[in-house]
Amino acid sequence: MKNFLNGIFVVAALILAGCSEKQSVQSPTHPAGWNDVSSAEFHGKFVDESIFKSKSCQTCHGEDYQGGTSQVSCYTAGCHASYPHPQGFADSSNAQNFHAGFIRSVVKWDIRGCQSCHGADYAGDGKNPQKNCLTCHTEPNGPEACNTCHGNDVNNAPPKDLSGNLLPSSPGVGAHQIHVADTSLTLQLYNRCESCHKTPLIAYVPGHIDKADGQAEIHFDSLALSGEGTAWSGSSTRCDNVYCHGAFTLHRDSSAFTFGYADSLIRGNYQPKIWTDTGGTPGSCGGCHDMPPRGHVAATTCNACHGRVVDGGNNIIDKRLHINGKTELF
Repeated sequence: MKNFLNGIFVVAALILAGCSEKQSVQSPTHPAGWNDVSSAEFHGKFVDESIFKSKSCQTCHGEDYQGGTSQVSCYTAGCHASYPHPQGFADSSNAQNFHAGFIRSVVKWDIRGCQSCHGADYAGDGKNPQKNCLTCHTEPNGPEACNTCHGNDVNNAPPKDLSGNLLPSSPGVGAHQIHVADTSLTLQLYNRCESCHKTPLIAYVPGHIDKADGQAEIHFDSLALSGEGTAWSGSSTRCDNVYCHGAFTLHRDSSAFTFGYADSLIRGNYQPKIWTDTGGTPGSCGGCHDMPPRGHVAATTCNACHGRVVDGGNNIIDKRLHINGKTELF
């Protein structure tokens, strides 16, 4: 019997020790400062550090946080009219408390923690319509849709950017729309984010929303890398040696069509491009190469050899074949 009582005492001591730790409610009340926003023991910090594991609060406050065994409702305690969020969390006109700012600055766009209350599909677990994120987030994938964080109703490219900026002078906006637009020159970039970024099928994959500095990760595809020494500088928002902007060199020695060469090389008219400077975007052939390109035999029209690409007036007639990383002949 003595050993049995000693065992009970040890178990009880372990339980009490566990309850004294920060991640559990202290008995019989919370620690001093639990409701003081300036205190190190403020319960908001506890919830943040626990990444929304607020279900532990349900032990005393009830599954619906209406009071439970403690008889203290989180809704009527004077702070959380819409527990566990502050008032204005779903109000876009409330600049201070609207959840977009919280998601951007606190959880760094990773909203999977919200699923503990809002359900794996963000539809509220079918229990509480107020928890149904799909009421507002009507796009496929709900709040994990691409244009929840960036882009617009037309496409997923900024504006807006992750910080809500709308002007090209902001690096997050820059020349996005120019690159994904349906231009008169090519279709190779039209709504193709993968030319410069990995295009994730789901939000939480390596290479997407996982950089500590919050900047997008640039992963040029093979088309952009057709240039030599292609590089991106985030600090200066500058693209260097990108094929799409004339950074190409064609070598006669490795070409099957040497008749087009007046020199050993045919070159484009590459100049570094500043991402946030959208005023000098070329709208004609001469923006990327001379007419004809340097090192090319003299010609006044292109369609004699490139007839599938251009007509007699040098208008692009098949945008799939222009700026595609290949030399299209006959």
